[in-house]
Amino acid sequence: MSKSPVVLALQTIILLQGVSVVLGNDLSLFASEIGSQFKDLYQSQQLLCSQNALYEFINECQLRGADSVSPKLRIQLAVKLSICEFKEANVEYPKSCQNVECDEDFEICVQEFLESPQLWTTYSGHYRRLRSVCYEEAVPFIRHNILDLFFNVT
Repeated sequence: MSKSPVVLALQTIILLQGVSVVLGNDLSLFASEIGSQFKDLYQSQQLLCSQNALYEFINECQLRGADSVSPKLRIQLAVKLSICEFKEANVEYPKSCQNVECDEDFEICVQEFLESPQLWTTYSGHYRRLRSVCYEEAVPFIRHNILDLFFNVT
């Protein structure tokens, strides 16, 4: 099975840093160039609204499985994904949904979505898809976590 380019590049950087220590600092410039390219890749992978919304859910989902994620977290994620979609499409949505933080805020927002067929359809569509999202979206988060790990090590 072939390794991903990110894993291979990380292994290369670690190897180059080790060789640099053994041979002196002659290779350190080359390793820092690669590190710079990784930084560019990392910054280009900054999380979008939907990725930010998914972060906690994906971690929970990978840890416990799609069916074991709490209903509260599912509701929160469906609301957050709906809001991301509304923002990206420049669709107006209820003001009560603009700064949701606690469980009560999310419940109020869901009630507001109920009053509009279009908003409710978006919300319920996201809610229904959460099980499949757990598996579909895991790879980008793994990639982002690898890049985070790299920058925490170097």
